Amino acid sequence: MREIDRIGELIPRKFDALLVAGGTRPARNSFMLAVSRAAQVVAVDGGVQHLRHFSVFPSLVIGDLDSARSEDLSWARRRRARVVLIQDQNSSDMDKALDFCRKRNWKNIVISACDGSRPDHFLYALGRSHSRSGTYLTFLFRNSVAIALAGRKSLKLQLGRNKPLSWFGLPRARGVALSGVRWPLPETELQFDQFVSLSNQSIEDSVMFRQQSGKSLIIIPTGKV
Repeated sequence: MREIDRIGELIPRKFDALLVAGGTRPARNSFMLAVSRAAQVVAVDGGVQHLRHFSVFPSLVIGDLDSARSEDLSWARRRRARVVLIQDQNSSDMDKALDFCRKRNWKNIVISACDGSRPDHFLYALGRSHSRSGTYLTFLFRNSVAIALAGRKSLKLQLGRNKPLSWFGLPRARGVALSGVRWPLPETELQFDQFVSLSNQSIEDSVMFRQQSGKSLIIIPTGKV
């Protein structure tokens, strides 16, 4: 399986919104694949620069716009993007974007370019976004894909054989079971600070994840595309 096809198995076939933050610029092929599956493309403040780089027109630019360059905003406006300025300093730009999605009942969301040189921003985005119930979140990083699970969930992923993966509690998930891997998990508990399923490895083409309650994050490293 080609790496781009494997990434295609990890992100939803169709989803409501692609939120593009201002972190590390995503890899072109995986990013354009996500764009092709998104009903809406939303630039989160400075993320508009990435969209301009890839010549992808956003339907919306949102945030306090302190990181978005004026020339990028002008470019977006010329492409008929809606620019929403929210100056509330008690919420992050990702909060603003996710609130916008919630009000429009956009529940299946992919977040791109929220990693990079500011790990504090990434951790905050992860924590805040994952705290929102009723939202299915996938994170598209430059070299990995992460899938957030909340509540009772079962998920079967086509990873291919001998592929690395990690699974963490955020901060805790209960009734966790993992099969199709070198180190399977029976009914157990995952915690953020445990080694339980760090750097596991698939031994079958598909891997099955199950949890009964709590919140967790699956991280699948990806190669160059």
